[in-house]
Amino acid sequence: MKVKELIAKLEKFNPNLDLVLYLDADNYLKTQSQLFEIENISVNNVVFSRNSDNKPILIFENSNRSEEAVIIKILSAS
Repeated sequence: MKVKELIAKLEKFNPNLDLVLYLDADNYLKTQSQLFEIENISVNNVVFSRNSDNKPILIFENSNRSEEAVIIKILSAS
């Protein structure tokens, strides 16, 4: 994806929304240096939270505690 393509996609969304990069659980980092590509950009209802280890997590749900965020889903390019 080119920079101008990314900018064009992001301009469609509310500029005040949080922006999150999301890597599917099946694609954990395997090395220190890895390339990624953008699979999808969308607005989703999410809850920003932390797990029992105090690591940040993202819960996809539509509820009274969720908020909209722009999600950029990335995939390993290698």
